Amino acid sequence: GKLKQFRGLCQANVSKSTTSAGEPTPLDSDLEGFWDITYPLIDKVKVKFTKLDDRKAMQWASI
Repeated sequence: GKLKQFRGLCQANVSKSTTSAGEPTPLDSDLEGFWDITYPLIDKVKVKFTKLDDRKAMQWASI
């Protein structure tokens, strides 16, 4: 998924090598842009887990 892709980009950035797809070394600004796009997706998952925790605390009653 996206996190695996981000990890690969970070590794290529640190090692200053091409990506596994043969693309040029990603720059710091590339990583920042990718993270800016990806983070809202991660945040949505966090919200869903928080809602699940809330429902569990209410013994699975609807919120």
